[in-house]
Amino acid sequence: KMKRIYENIAYDTTLFPKSYWAQTIKRPPKLESNSKNIKNDIAIIGGGFTGLNAALELKEKFNQNVSVIDAGPVGWGASGRNGGFACMGGTKKSFQSLLKEFGHTKTKEVLDSQIKAVNQVNNNLLNYNIEADKVDGGELLFAHSQKSIKTIQTDADFMKDEFGFKTSFLEKEGLKKLGISSPEAFAGVLNPVSFGLNPLKYATGLYYEALKQGINLFYETTVTNVKKHNGFFSITTNTGTIQAKKLIIATNGYSSDDMPIQLNGGYLPVLSSIIVTRPLTKKEIDQQGWTSQITSYDARNLLHYVRLLPDNRFLFGARGGTSASHRAQFSNQKKSRKEFERMFPAWAHVDTEFYWNGFVCVTADLLPFIGPIDDNVFCSLGYHGNGVTTASLAGRQIAQLTMAQSPLHLPTLFKRPLKKFPFPKLRRLGLRFAYVRANTQDWLS
Repeated sequence: KMKRIYENIAYDTTLFPKSYWAQTIKRPPKLESNSKNIKNDIAIIGGGFTGLNAALELKEKFNQNVSVIDAGPVGWGASGRNGGFACMGGTKKSFQSLLKEFGHTKTKEVLDSQIKAVNQVNNNLLNYNIEADKVDGGELLFAHSQKSIKTIQTDADFMKDEFGFKTSFLEKEGLKKLGISSPEAFAGVLNPVSFGLNPLKYATGLYYEALKQGINLFYETTVTNVKKHNGFFSITTNTGTIQAKKLIIATNGYSSDDMPIQLNGGYLPVLSSIIVTRPLTKKEIDQQGWTSQITSYDARNLLHYVRLLPDNRFLFGARGGTSASHRAQFSNQKKSRKEFERMFPAWAHVDTEFYWNGFVCVTADLLPFIGPIDDNVFCSLGYHGNGVTTASLAGRQIAQLTMAQSPLHLPTLFKRPLKKFPFPKLRRLGLRFAYVRANTQDWLS
């Protein structure tokens, strides 16, 4: 039995999330393959954005014999549950705090890696001919209050002055011209280096490419034990045993504290939930004045992320919640719905057709971790809600590290030893206190 910190329902791979994305694709048929006595150069545990990108990199650049093992079906985890924001991010620290703590050079590395991560997703879509309902136009950060206008403007000025990174600042009228209107959108900063997509179509596209390239894919295959013997890792699964010289852990927020033990206390899964409405009519869209399909999020600490989807449904995502139980999720859905109606009053009558949730992965020092955790064991996790892009690049980088290469665009800060949370058994309790603090700060802002 794996050591996980949430209720069992959060890890039940027999229940495919009833997300909006799930009904936009035909899911790949289950491969009738067993993992009996297979020998590999490298085994990857976790078959989402990180694992598939790592596998493709190892095959394409280094011609390695690779196996990907995942307990769930394709796209079951965060890779198929997120909001479809291919945007800059990956760290929960602001660039101002990074600069103060680590200096200009190391902070610029983080910025460059974030831009490169967006490019990586774009390249994957083009190179593998993946049709994932891409929506160009950038990403908008909007001020949720009069007070927060100054904060987002100061940040935008700082990024331009310190790093030459240019965004567009829009007053309320500018937002309306862009097709963004809400009682809680007072001003905005438009970042051109981002786009929207259907994450499950992207994840499935990577899967089919890996299949095409002859990578061994074992989905709906549970790892029950990992042992090292005679220089090989012996990975026991429910269908057999896989042997590999090296091991990559790519399970992110769905990791286990004891597989391997070095992860114990080194990550914190945080729940994020999404509601999607029925399709809106043109009249309804015009009544609210939110006609733009640009991916957007507000300036709160416990942020809301929103987008008008290509079929005119509206996606509304929110952080919060410290329990994955049915009861807690029902309560969380009600809370999200209330916030949605407050931010988009013209749509208060519009039904919610989809609700689901999943884990964002947070680290103790709020930076992604990409590096070795033991002899020939490598790990990449902690994308802080920006996994579409960060995981796509990190998968490539962890593959290169596994092959003893120095990856381009891998920030020095991401290669430090994995820091543990203080009192790891109390991580969820600590999260409750963090939410109270964040809610108070948001109320004051």
